[in-house]
Amino acid sequence: CDRRQRQMCIRDRLKNGGKMLKNQNGVTVAALVVTIIVLGILASVTISVTTDLMTDSKVKTYITNMLLVQGKAESLYEKYQFEGTSDNPDTDIGNEYMGTKTDLNSLETFKKYLDGTNNDKYWYKWTQDTLSKNGLDPEMLTSGSEYYLVNYETEEVIYSKGFKGEGSTTYYTLTEMQSY
Repeated sequence: CDRRQRQMCIRDRLKNGGKMLKNQNGVTVAALVVTIIVLGILASVTISVTTDLMTDSKVKTYITNMLLVQGKAESLYEKYQFEGTSDNPDTDIGNEYMGTKTDLNSLETFKKYLDGTNNDKYWYKWTQDTLSKNGLDPEMLTSGSEYYLVNYETEEVIYSKGFKGEGSTTYYTLTEMQSY
């Protein structure tokens, strides 16, 4: 604005008691509040959806990794059954690719998965080393303390870290995670 226009604006304001003229445009407080509320709602919905997607992605990654382990274990067990050295079911499946035979009774967290049948003796621990020997990515386990437990008879797979679901429930087996 030039000087003359400013003087006219000031004079018009003084005539109206210092109030803004009705034909002047501006953002009202109500419009600003509505805009902030809408943005807040959009942000909360976006955060909620993103969290759900990340959880879903994490579970699907665990399931995929466990299915890879299960598939490889199935293949090894079938090979053992075909080329087996003995008909004795008490004989270890045994070779370095099969993992380390493990007694679930010694692992407090996983005792609940014992079913009291002969199948309980077919649990083997798969570490990063076992995964690597079987051509799987050892990074499927994020630390050296994590492992998979594989039951060659029932084809169940347990992930030692588990997945914390809603509430205080932790899912460890492939079957549990698939039904999550």
